[in-house]
Amino acid sequence: MHLEPVIEIHDHSFLALTLKIGTNYRYIIKNISQLIDDIQEHVTKAYGKELEFFHHYDSFDEESQKLLDFIISHMHDSVYIKKKKYIAGMPKK
Repeated sequence: MHLEPVIEIHDHSFLALTLKIGTNYRYIIKNISQLIDDIQEHVTKAYGKELEFFHHYDSFDEESQKLLDFIISHMHDSVYIKKKKYIAGMPKK
């Protein structure tokens, strides 16, 4: 299984990550946290009419596993940068 990351810039002020999943056709993951939970709990889940699979870390290709490792290690981080006033936990000036 393959995960495709899509990074979008919104309002010229923040980035948003979207994931697509699939082999031939890619389905949008509506909730990344739920995807991680499904992988950790080994859930079988359907995405649209054409894709249903057993969620297990080893079900993903090597590139997707690296992406999952990154997401899992950073999923509780929250860093907001807005108009250069607040950067990575530093106080506003």
